[in-house]
Amino acid sequence: AVLVSSKYKMKSLNNTDNKITKPVIIPDMVEDHPVTAIYRNAFRNALITEVVLPETIEYINSFAFSCCFYLEKVNFPDSLKKIGNSAFRSTLIKSVDINNPDLVIADSAFTCNGLLTDANLNVRSIGESAFEDCFQLKNVSLGDSVEKISSRAFKCCSSIENINIPESLKFIGTGAFSGEIRLGN
Repeated sequence: AVLVSSKYKMKSLNNTDNKITKPVIIPDMVEDHPVTAIYRNAFRNALITEVVLPETIEYINSFAFSCCFYLEKVNFPDSLKKIGNSAFRSTLIKSVDINNPDLVIADSAFTCNGLLTDANLNVRSIGESAFEDCFQLKNVSLGDSVEKISSRAFKCCSSIENINIPESLKFIGTGAFSGEIRLGN
């Protein structure tokens, strides 16, 4: 089963007072079928603050949670295989903790996330501009499964203080860490 649309989508820009403060829990089964994907734009512009994804989720498609301007917290199940283009673009997520060695983070997946401070990523690859303009990102921990960091993946992440580069890394794209980046002690 694929979750295609959400009742939480904002109908108009004047509707911002109705944010959902209770966690939105995605079911693991619908009519005896496992929920394996969140469809493109399913929650785009939703007024949600937290999403709980089931262990059955394998794909979060493009723009699925894009422009959820109040979204602060999401769990990332071990079953995930791909986070699509701009899936979490322009949210308020403060921390990303993904431990899935086969996961692919697509282009611009978390770009323009102004509050993101910590990214713990044990994934296979990080797409172009995946974390671009996450200007408060301070700590980046890359796990032993990371093989590829694409172009501009961490561009303009000017607050990075700590980053570790694993021996597994085979490719770093052009400008992956371009822009103002200051590394701490």
